[in-house]
Amino acid sequence: MKKQLSLLILFVFLIACKSKTLAIRENTTAILHTILKENLTACLDKKTVDEHDASPKEIIEHLSHNFNLLKETNTQNPFFINNDQVIDEKLLKQLNKQTFTWQKKEWTQKEVLPFKNLQHLKIGNKDACKRSYNIRISEPIYSKNRKKALVLFSKSKSGIGSTTILFLKKENNEWLIKGQAPIGTIG
Repeated sequence: MKKQLSLLILFVFLIACKSKTLAIRENTTAILHTILKENLTACLDKKTVDEHDASPKEIIEHLSHNFNLLKETNTQNPFFINNDQVIDEKLLKQLNKQTFTWQKKEWTQKEVLPFKNLQHLKIGNKDACKRSYNIRISEPIYSKNRKKALVLFSKSKSGIGSTTILFLKKENNEWLIKGQAPIGTIG
């Protein structure tokens, strides 16, 4: 009887883990689609932003520093957009306590669908990518309840561009970009 109960608990645990992984994967794809809808003519770099470019911890620290600086100096930064107060002290404290690692190295064609534009993932017409913006997108950094997310987003053309942290919020089962914080320029 004890053995059956142990097996049942293990089975329930494995199903819960698989369900959580599937939910994260679905949310990640939905966030990717939200960003791609805003950048329909851009070429998505197949390679995601990874630990060699920046770590989730560095992104959270940068965002916390900027948020606190604006709060302490009581100033406005026209490039720091925080609609609906998606970023607040509570979220930043929560994110600072969590441990994040980026697993994904590349975006797949399946994740990019339904966007059929061959410019996405830099496949097909290489010349078209030279003439349009190139974008790189990190995996999302989720809040504990997975209702808010941060994404590192780079956009460049001919080697000149910018990098920002996008703030996303899930409302009515849809991910929306609610703001951004600049990190720097490229080029």
